[in-house]
Amino acid sequence: MPAALWFALTVLLGAPEGGIWLPTSGRAGERSVQAIGAGGDSALYAAGGGVVYRLEPGAEWTRIGRYAPRLTWERTGEFVAHGDLPAALLRQVEADAERLIELPERADGVASLPRETMRAMLEEFVEEQADAPKSAYAVGSITSAPRGVWIATGAGLFRATKDGVSGPRADVHGPVHSVLNRKDETLVGTDDGLWRIPPDAPAVQVRGGQVTALTESEGNLFFLSDGRIFGGSTAEAAHPLDAPAPSPLAMAADPSGLYLATRFAVYRRQAGAWSLCANVPTTPTRLVTSEGILHALAADAVYLFSENCGQVSQATPPWPGGFVFTDVARLGGLVWAGSNEGVFIYTPLDADTSMSVQMEGYRRAVAGIPPLDVLVLRALEVHRLDAESTAADRLRPYAQLLPEVRGTLRYEPRRLEVFDQASRMTEIEVTKPKPDWTVMATWSIDFPCFLGFCTVSPIEYLEANSLVDDELVGEDGEIEEVDDPMTSEIVFDDEALSMTDAGGDARDDLEQLGLSMMAGDKKRNVVDRGKVVTQLRRLYQQRQNLLYRLWVQRSKDLQQRTTLLLSVEELDARLSAMTGLTIHSTGNTAGGETDK
Repeated sequence: MPAALWFALTVLLGAPEGGIWLPTSGRAGERSVQAIGAGGDSALYAAGGGVVYRLEPGAEWTRIGRYAPRLTWERTGEFVAHGDLPAALLRQVEADAERLIELPERADGVASLPRETMRAMLEEFVEEQADAPKSAYAVGSITSAPRGVWIATGAGLFRATKDGVSGPRADVHGPVHSVLNRKDETLVGTDDGLWRIPPDAPAVQVRGGQVTALTESEGNLFFLSDGRIFGGSTAEAAHPLDAPAPSPLAMAADPSGLYLATRFAVYRRQAGAWSLCANVPTTPTRLVTSEGILHALAADAVYLFSENCGQVSQATPPWPGGFVFTDVARLGGLVWAGSNEGVFIYTPLDADTSMSVQMEGYRRAVAGIPPLDVLVLRALEVHRLDAESTAADRLRPYAQLLPEVRGTLRYEPRRLEVFDQASRMTEIEVTKPKPDWTVMATWSIDFPCFLGFCTVSPIEYLEANSLVDDELVGEDGEIEEVDDPMTSEIVFDDEALSMTDAGGDARDDLEQLGLSMMAGDKKRNVVDRGKVVTQLRRLYQQRQNLLYRLWVQRSKDLQQRTTLLLSVEELDARLSAMTGLTIHSTGNTAGGETDK
């Protein structure tokens, strides 16, 4: 982000009313991130898909390192994890991928899968693993630390600065959920308990249980452990506190008090008493306090409270369909949000900014699938209409002995209709598409080729396609002569089971007939290819038009937008079925970072 724009946003940004989420520049601006946070070096950090990014004021996002390995696939069916990480972590990621991703194999045991399909499956694997707390790709939180940040992941605790990423710490085992910097110590909440890291000393466990949140207010420590709230001056002295509602989900604090999120509400604790904050329509998944402002995060919105949490404003996604918020932070007076589409900054709304954001969303959505020419080539291969499949010499005798094995990967979204009794309306929910494998083995035996008559010459082409006609076979199974003006001078040698020329001009006529039949096949292939190309072009153009109506024209009719989203999903499913490629209409996968 240019320095002038950074300064302008800092000056202009007041209350978040009437704002819009503006995409940021650089890699993290278009990658899926799970957590963001301000560092002790006045920079913003983001992590997701195994990669850590850093943003300095007036600059663009840069990649500074990895907290999880880069995963590749070999055609032998093996997964290989790469990166400067502990060997045990690399082997664990390889084992997880091998266990969760099933690959079709040929008869020789070698995996058979297009490279593009395998890449999409690996990205899907990383994205799904990011939601599993015990996965190496999962990020629990990013917490400010001197000269950088702490990164809590499913594989352990990492440290990130402008010089790179280090870790995981050998003395703290994952999954790590939260980190809190206090005077002369760092507290870490894990699945195994609460750990203390003194300066320049190994970590020491001070409490047991699963600690999912850590925070501090007015010198007191608060944490969530096994569904209960604990508070005290030290970790050892912390004792259970009364909660306003069962099953607390998230917690945060600032000098004004302690905040707690449950399934139905957000509460504030002052002087030992709980009070109800302004209502939010959805269940918050994370609470963040910064610069005296409470932020509540949900998948479909970011909520910003007033100073006493008596009022709340809602910041909705910039783009329709598939957009999911993952974290929120505040730095330099600005509100930042992480999502599956990258990191965004909240800015005042005006016509120019709104159009810029909408066009950026449209550009990303259009770029989400390969170009039309790539789709056409893949469709011709899938339908066996490419040059190699339609060649006259594509059949060989030995090829008849083995089956043809083909695998098809389809992504079919599920549609759920839920009737809301309160609003008396039916809501349509489109769930995330899941891979559906279809593997088919077919034997296609051409008897003439099997018997040795399959060659590329017109005469032999005709012989191979005429010899097994039903009218050539008598009741006793013997091959009979054909009473046809053009082939009346040709007799069949039953013993040799081959065709011999008994006349002078008959073979020349048969050559012409063979050429005519080959030309007819070629013409039919051209017609079939034209049909596939025409259908692909029509679907591709329909998809572009629907995306433009969704992202740029921005219909305010919720039912119409839902219908458009369903139409895009249906087109993507049809394109995927025709080409064998994985096509997503919205959203950005977490495994897209491939550089070393």
